[in-house]
Amino acid sequence: MNILQNSVDKDRASWGRLLLSWTYTPKKSNRFLLYLLGLLGAFFVFMLLYGSHFLPWLDRIPDIFIYVLFFAVGPVLNFFRSLGKTQEWTLYERGFSVKFVNRGKGTGDERFDWWHHYKSCTYDSNMVTLLPSRPSKRKIKMRTVMTAMEIFSICRERISIAQTELLHVHSRTTRTPDTPEQRRIAQLNRQYSSRVQKGSADWKDLFKG
Repeated sequence: MNILQNSVDKDRASWGRLLLSWTYTPKKSNRFLLYLLGLLGAFFVFMLLYGSHFLPWLDRIPDIFIYVLFFAVGPVLNFFRSLGKTQEWTLYERGFSVKFVNRGKGTGDERFDWWHHYKSCTYDSNMVTLLPSRPSKRKIKMRTVMTAMEIFSICRERISIAQTELLHVHSRTTRTPDTPEQRRIAQLNRQYSSRVQKGSADWKDLFKG
């Protein structure tokens, strides 16, 4: 447990200075909804296993669709589970984190992401939405009970800075090196750019030796 905590603290130190934190508690619990989804899931599994005795046309469903449905159950349940939990949001210089709390205790479900993974953000009265830079990545919705303008300003600033730094790194790596020293520096820049895109802040070992 201590090894895991030390690893988390080390990673957290690479996120930069803490800028803002807040807690959001949903107005309504989703316990009834989870029970309902559990019953529907149990009924769905029962129909897949034994439903062909009552509904012969179930045997004609391709197996690939059944596998896809099984893989989709997990993310859907995690989404609905997170809706009813208290969310502890924290904004850092290089990224943000959200920790889910249930009845005053952490559930162990904590997520972190980097600012350069997003291209822009929007807001309404009590929610900030982060728009990802890649279509395959889903939007992040930061909910709050206070005015979302302050959170939006910080998110927009950090995203702009992160994207500017990323463009600067790319511009340095696209130049054609002339001398051996310039080629060595260009190689270091390419390695650093690759680590930045992967979200790694541990790059000091590149300059050893």
